[in-house]
Amino acid sequence: MHVTNGRLSGVRFLFLDKGRTIMEDGALLPGAKEVLHELKYTKGYLLKMASILPPELSVEQAMIQLRELDIYHYFEQIMFTDESSKFKVLTRLRGEGAHAIPANQIAVVGDRTVDGRCLHWGWFNQTVTIWLKRGKYATQGPPTHRKPDYTISSITELRSIFQGCSK
Repeated sequence: MHVTNGRLSGVRFLFLDKGRTIMEDGALLPGAKEVLHELKYTKGYLLKMASILPPELSVEQAMIQLRELDIYHYFEQIMFTDESSKFKVLTRLRGEGAHAIPANQIAVVGDRTVDGRCLHWGWFNQTVTIWLKRGKYATQGPPTHRKPDYTISSITELRSIFQGCSK
């Protein structure tokens, strides 16, 4: 795990990407379910999911998949988009105006650092950013002017990041 900046004290919400962050090819990544359980029930974080809907799945099928994998109940809110950008979905998860979750209460976890994806939204909104540097996009590093607060190679490393923290 590589730490650039530690700004966890105010974090209450974790916004997680689904594809290649929690699951891949229809299966959970090793340790994902246990980490989600610990973050929600032991540490007390509120988890939200933002995901681009694969063209072969409807929203209903994607939700059924999450229920069958027994991870649906870990999330306060799950939103899908068919757009290539997650900005709108992440903004809706955050809320707007007086009801918006303050940026210092959000950590964003994702596997892509390119424009329109979770980490880009996190940088734009000045949240804590956690890059899961693994798999298909591990070589697509962040722009030179942006660095994630944390870089991990396994979802299970979230335990180390939030060790000693609870809400």
